[in-house]
Amino acid sequence: MGNRRRYRAPTVLAALLIAALLQSLMPETVPGDGRLYDLALAARARLPPAEQPAGEAAKVAIVALDRRSLATPPLDKTPRALFAPIWADMVTGLSAAGAEAIAFDLLLAISGEAFTKGYDRNFQRALAENRARIVLGRSAKTSPDRRYLAPLRSKGGALGLMEIARDTDGVVRRLTLVHRTRRGKTVDGLAAAALRRAGRREIPEAIIPAPRRHPETLPTYALADILACAASAPESLGALFGGRLVFVGTVLGEEDRKRPASRFLAPPPARTVRASCPPTSLGVSVSGADTVPGVHIHAGGAQAVLDGNWVAVTPRAAGIALAAGLALLGALLGLGLTPWFAAALLPVLAALAWLAEVLLIEAGYWLPTAFPILMFAAAAVLAYIVRYLVEERRRRVVQRAFGHFLAPSLVDRMVDDPGALSLGGERRDVTIMFADLTGFTALSTKVGPEDLMRLTNHYLALIADEVHASGGYVDKFIGDAVMAMWGAPAEN
Repeated sequence: MGNRRRYRAPTVLAALLIAALLQSLMPETVPGDGRLYDLALAARARLPPAEQPAGEAAKVAIVALDRRSLATPPLDKTPRALFAPIWADMVTGLSAAGAEAIAFDLLLAISGEAFTKGYDRNFQRALAENRARIVLGRSAKTSPDRRYLAPLRSKGGALGLMEIARDTDGVVRRLTLVHRTRRGKTVDGLAAAALRRAGRREIPEAIIPAPRRHPETLPTYALADILACAASAPESLGALFGGRLVFVGTVLGEEDRKRPASRFLAPPPARTVRASCPPTSLGVSVSGADTVPGVHIHAGGAQAVLDGNWVAVTPRAAGIALAAGLALLGALLGLGLTPWFAAALLPVLAALAWLAEVLLIEAGYWLPTAFPILMFAAAAVLAYIVRYLVEERRRRVVQRAFGHFLAPSLVDRMVDDPGALSLGGERRDVTIMFADLTGFTALSTKVGPEDLMRLTNHYLALIADEVHASGGYVDKFIGDAVMAMWGAPAEN
């Protein structure tokens, strides 16, 4: 290995160690990881599953307060805050259909009793009769009206926190199922409370869902259709809601919308649904939107827990190993390839690293790759800068010293082997040629000086080209004579 290559091993080692150190100091995920995960979900959905996903048979269903329902009697004449009689009919119908849990992603903070005595009686009766399966939504600061809480008579499990936390980029990726207060107490989120009503005891505090389908592909039915079927053909609801967790919420385009990580998955087609029994599942709530109703986030979280379809971030050691490995590879690219070729390979190899993230989702892990890929690119760039500063500077020195006297191939060989420039000399077999133009003296008396100069330069150029082409170099011109050498300073 030439002297110029001695810096390569330290450069590669430094890139590896720096990347590993920086990765160890980074948080679990960095900006960019979220979007790569979102895209990985979309890519993974295109891969054939290792086995039939449990989510094929949805364990949750949604009753949607959509625009058509709001325009259907008697909902069209009733303020939403006074839907208690309507909720009573819905709860009765869903309970008769065998729903395991009914969770309201709505804050029922107003009671009609304040306006009309006995207004909420039917709803209170429905809550009391089905208290084991009812979950009412609450916010961090507001609870449902006490007139709705009283019939539940539950020490716990009757309320679920509706708040949904978002990442810094505004996307919902992690769903907190069990919240912790400042005093260390736990508060169930809406999905967790519904799962407990359905008999699920082991519930993780938080999950990162990894769905294969868009959230709005979950079975979603219009509230107006549920009420109509419950009144005319209640038996038709059994196949849709029997044994399922039912979430109730709005699917309007102007309220309670969230950007989910699964927004790049194909949504269901928009469709016009007509009243029928059994009711038909709704299509996408807002065509072309990258948001979904909040109720689908809660329902999707419950579905993910029931299916076990969620991921955990890989241990920090995996991220450190990936960052170090990619930095090593990037340094080798920067040291060994031309800038354009390395620049072409960088996105290809970065895509392969991201592909590992895609494949690991199937195994239940999220491997954040944004920072390791950044280290990969940075190592390649920095390694090339080091290479340029060390090698190219030396190459320019040699070229300036010998470029006017030696063939380009010889200069390149001397650059590759700086030992050829060492002082002190050495013993070596060389070939030396003295070539003289025959009859030059006589010719000089017959032609003018201009023609003689032109002829001489043409002859010397021919000789010099052949010397260079055969790996030698012209040491000097002596009038019409040429002195050329092979075997020094570079071996031939």
